[in-house]
Amino acid sequence: MARGLAQCVRRGHVAHALRLGVRARAEVARAAPSQLMTRRRERRGLLDAFVCLGLGWIAACVDNQPAASTDAAVRVQHCVAPSGTSAAPRGVEDVVNVLNALPKPVSLPCFLDTLQRPLQVHATVSRISAQPSVGARSPRIFMFYDGVRLSISLAGIGSSALEFGEIRDEVRSLKAEIGFPVSAELRPEAPFERILYNEAGTSCGFCHAAEQAAEDISFTSAFTSVSLRPAPEDGVSIETLSAELADCDFAAEPERCAMLKSLFEQGTPIEQAFPANLPYLR
Repeated sequence: MARGLAQCVRRGHVAHALRLGVRARAEVARAAPSQLMTRRRERRGLLDAFVCLGLGWIAACVDNQPAASTDAAVRVQHCVAPSGTSAAPRGVEDVVNVLNALPKPVSLPCFLDTLQRPLQVHATVSRISAQPSVGARSPRIFMFYDGVRLSISLAGIGSSALEFGEIRDEVRSLKAEIGFPVSAELRPEAPFERILYNEAGTSCGFCHAAEQAAEDISFTSAFTSVSLRPAPEDGVSIETLSAELADCDFAAEPERCAMLKSLFEQGTPIEQAFPANLPYLR
């Protein structure tokens, strides 16, 4: 089993080099307090447009970059959630525990392998997002578990990230993000610090309204905000995803194909709708 896991995590570790959105967030988060207000006035308008409306063209450019690795084309054995961890995560902590228990480095397709089946998913063409899709061919995909919604994007600028909405009540969720590959043990605060915009909020707040500090998290700054659901006209069917897997060229797009295969190889996913009370992302 250990050798199988090691073979699994060796596939597809190298994601696209461009991390423009993450770099922008990190630069602002590192700024000294005295610089934040100046930078915020100078950059807020630009960043609002960049994060919420302007990522689509960047994602398309990134999607056209040459493939970084062909290791993802080699499928020997799918990864399994290690003993003592959960294949059905209920929150950020459960995912961190799985990733820390797996042999390093851990690719995103390897983590997807560990999730309990059948997967309950909703795929969407996501244009207004920090994790945009690259058209219907490479949509953003949400996965549903009791207590948490996870999301990935098959290509583009957000394709190396796993995003979280840990459900707090009927309309709010705790936001977090993990970048892949995971090459070392994750600190508990890492998923929350990755999305910090400044001491008052996160980059998620550009699109998700009413950010508030998560008072139950004392070890770092973390924030909740209003959950959103994709517009129905932007949905991408499971049949379309299956067809994309059948046509996928592992030599040309190893990371994208590996994620598609991870979604389907242990059983066909089930379509899952978002709660009807959530506002639309438009």
